[in-house]
Amino acid sequence: MDKFTVRNVDGSVDVAASTALYVETLSHWLSQHEVSNDAIDAAINTAFDEHGSTIPTDAMVGFVVAKVNPNPSAFTLLSKRVRTYLKSQREAGKLHLAHGANGGLVRSSVT
Repeated sequence: MDKFTVRNVDGSVDVAASTALYVETLSHWLSQHEVSNDAIDAAINTAFDEHGSTIPTDAMVGFVVAKVNPNPSAFTLLSKRVRTYLKSQREAGKLHLAHGANGGLVRSSVT
């Protein structure tokens, strides 16, 4: 907490300045570590364009993670994020899951 605490001349905590410092630091961290939904979506579309109309979920997750952030240290966290995003896209009707021998994720429509 101390690294984000800004003090006034009298030694009291300047809440506004402390908050601003935290927001600035977090924004900088996010710009370097966070992947936008647009980047994930673009990687999903690239996977379909390059690898066909039906892709197993695990293969899609691996492809998207490698495409948006090839840093192995981020694999687990980003994989969870991509799975959550894929689920939200299925719930929104943009993707659906085909079952059977050649099952996997399928685009509901090309936009």
